[in-house]
Amino acid sequence: MSKNKSMAYQVKQQLGSITCFGRSKHADKKPGNRFHPNGIYSVGTYNNYVNKCTAFCNWCKVTHGCRTVDACKSYITEYLDQYSPGKSAWSINTVKYAIQKLYDAREHGFKVDYVTPRRRRVDITKNRGEISDVKNFNEKKYTRELNFGCATGARRSAMLKLEYRDIYEKDGEVYVHFEKDKGGKTRDVKIMPRYREFIRTFIGQGAEHEKVFSRLPVRFPEHRCRRHFAQ
Repeated sequence: MSKNKSMAYQVKQQLGSITCFGRSKHADKKPGNRFHPNGIYSVGTYNNYVNKCTAFCNWCKVTHGCRTVDACKSYITEYLDQYSPGKSAWSINTVKYAIQKLYDAREHGFKVDYVTPRRRRVDITKNRGEISDVKNFNEKKYTRELNFGCATGARRSAMLKLEYRDIYEKDGEVYVHFEKDKGGKTRDVKIMPRYREFIRTFIGQGAEHEKVFSRLPVRFPEHRCRRHFAQ
């Protein structure tokens, strides 16, 4: 790779070569499929990995004078050692797998040999309590949306795509259909008895293709709702 290209450009080119936007990872995993499910299927994941890998390569440039992505490979462990103190297991693993994907793009099967902390659900703090991101969230104003999130375990992005036709009743049970949720997965959620009557009130409220939620605040505590749903 040319030394004249910036680190950010090199990272984007290398990760961009394995993007699979618009394809189904689930379908690519099926036997006999000509595509190997080793790429990046989400635009969000791609942008996140670009940021993490660019930071890594720029550190290598400043610390060791590296000019290419390939030259940075020798310093992965050193970088993770200096990055890890004070960081959560999730943050460390994200950086590790971003770097791994960067080199796997050219060397299929490449693994970063670095032991990271075990990720434990009990250590998750994002949107679990009154933290800076959500402490000013007006729960009284968005009671309907919060109850819907707790009843379905839906992500904010999935709720914004939801149409009235996706909420239906079958054999006395109430369901919510999510088309292409995270990772392109489709799922139908059977509503628990506690929320059944509440969700039933949505059926027929609007036109089939009308959005159920026209807007949701950026600080909507989806993780808190999803934890409630899982429990």
